[in-house]
Amino acid sequence: MSSWLPIPFRVVILGGGLSGLAAAHTVLKHAQVPTQVTVIESQNRFGGWLESTRFNDGTVFEHGPRSGRSYGNVALDALSLLSDIGIDDKFIGVPKSNDAASRRYIYYNGQILELPRGLALAKKWGPLPKSLLGLMIREPFVKKSDLDDMSVHEFFRRRFNCEEIADYLADPLCHGIFGWNSKQLSLRSCFPMLFDYEKNYGSVVKGALLSKGNKPPISSLSNKAKEQQWMAWSVKGGMQTLPELWSQHLIEKGLQCHLNTECKKLKIEFTTDSRKIHIETNNGTFEADHVISTLSAPVLLDMIEDQTLRHLLQDIRYTKYGGHDFTI
Repeated sequence: MSSWLPIPFRVVILGGGLSGLAAAHTVLKHAQVPTQVTVIESQNRFGGWLESTRFNDGTVFEHGPRSGRSYGNVALDALSLLSDIGIDDKFIGVPKSNDAASRRYIYYNGQILELPRGLALAKKWGPLPKSLLGLMIREPFVKKSDLDDMSVHEFFRRRFNCEEIADYLADPLCHGIFGWNSKQLSLRSCFPMLFDYEKNYGSVVKGALLSKGNKPPISSLSNKAKEQQWMAWSVKGGMQTLPELWSQHLIEKGLQCHLNTECKKLKIEFTTDSRKIHIETNNGTFEADHVISTLSAPVLLDMIEDQTLRHLLQDIRYTKYGGHDFTI
């Protein structure tokens, strides 16, 4: 690293959601020089969208995400990161054998339809002109594309030769995960595994059957998830328990936290051999040598005066996503 680095090197992280906590965790764990890490959060708690209401009878109502994914390399990496916190016993795994966890639904023509599974795959279903099994059998014979990328909608339409599978399966999937139209989302960015299946095996079905699957688990928690075939996971006491325990762990490791502190302006000051960043907040001004922002592009845009950075942020498309939870 450069010899002019100040000691301690000051890193300020904007936002105390999961991204902010993950950034703080990574910096504290891997810093090669003495480093002071500070998280600035506008709310009175950590966790961002993770918010749980707990009732005396043990019921937990989730206002945000109610579970985390347990399959795929990215999910296993996340579990490995969380395993560092030392709260493996707080996780609740949902195995593949759980009937409720394997059910999926879409809203079509005024009805809620359950996606077919098992023997039902061989039957014609809902808006599709043929059975899902029939479409899957034909998919390996579709010529693979040489394009470097394409929309999610185009990929599903082309691979399964079916407009309806793109409209009524791929599009709801994209709206549920990303809150955006499948015709405007990059396949390679959103579903890189599917892109790799076609590129390496010439088919989604072949790729799913022939690929070696996930890389070996690298922590006790990810190993547990793989051995018990978790589909998803939650946390005892609700998902908000995770950022509560994570922030406590990081504070014990030296993290400095400022809740109820809203960032107003970011100003960058360059000198001959260094750079300082001034962060103006409602609770005073902070100085940093490096800033990691986990804020949305529109929010960050309002804080920055540098025209080059403003131009880059303006090019980032952003959509707000809302959902409804029901308790029965």
